[in-house]
Amino acid sequence: MRSVIVGERPARASAGCTWRVIATWMLAALASAAAIGGLLSALRPGRYVGGVDGAPRRFHYRADNRRPTGELAASVGSEGGRAPQRRGKAMVRVALVDDQPITRAGLVGILSPTEGFEVAAECADGPQAVEQLPAVRPDVVVMDIRSPTLDGIAATAQLCDTGGAGRVLVLSTFGDDEVLWGAIEAGAAGFVLKNSSSEELIAAVRAVAGGGAWFDAGVAPRVLELCRRVIAPATHDAARVELLTDREHDVLRLMARGATNAEIGVRLHIAETTVKSHVGSIFTKLCVRDRAAAIVFAYDHGVISAGSTPTPTDR
Repeated sequence: MRSVIVGERPARASAGCTWRVIATWMLAALASAAAIGGLLSALRPGRYVGGVDGAPRRFHYRADNRRPTGELAASVGSEGGRAPQRRGKAMVRVALVDDQPITRAGLVGILSPTEGFEVAAECADGPQAVEQLPAVRPDVVVMDIRSPTLDGIAATAQLCDTGGAGRVLVLSTFGDDEVLWGAIEAGAAGFVLKNSSSEELIAAVRAVAGGGAWFDAGVAPRVLELCRRVIAPATHDAARVELLTDREHDVLRLMARGATNAEIGVRLHIAETTVKSHVGSIFTKLCVRDRAAAIVFAYDHGVISAGSTPTPTDR
């Protein structure tokens, strides 16, 4: 058989020689596959393999099989197993007003720097809060509603009137109507019950600090009901009043004082038929049926107040 020098193009070999070369390549490929399969079998999930120090190490694989996790996998971005601190974000400055030190301590633990908060001041009662917090200028004041000497509602009203002391988030054990409506009327931007979770309190403080409002789930239905029953109708009625012209306002005020169409005409220096036209327009715009209903509407919506003397508009 002719020998072949490496790098030299071999002469044409016989068919039997060619098949022997191909068979050799196939056997080598099968041996390599068997070796790789044995290695993968040794490292299959849950199997013990030798560590650097000879001690057995257990590997666990991720679902995507890209890298192992477990005792050999390092936590990315962690320092000593702790979550990284908030960086690049301004801290929300909070003031706490509560007469119980243990409650304030709990709030300090919840509103921690890790969550992005800085407790800038702690006050034991309302007078202390009113006196000190304008100089501290916190972003949010967490105000306990039950405070000795000056209750939380009064303290909230004073802080909101003076300005500069931050927005107030009322914290209360009870959500009765007197406390809820009192806090809203005083100017509070939010209302949270003390049985709320830490996550809910954190969310409430963040919402108020961002210029929003927050109402606890325990009182929110009553706030919505008030909006449906009182505020929304009043808003619609106010919009109807704005539809009236200045002259129609004059006619309505005189009607509310008991003047007849002829008397209204004399007072406004217009014809009685013109007065009748204005009266019909008033009924249509206010969605009322008659003169009595228009007069009640005028008193209910501040078009005229009891004891006032109507002053006609010069038109």
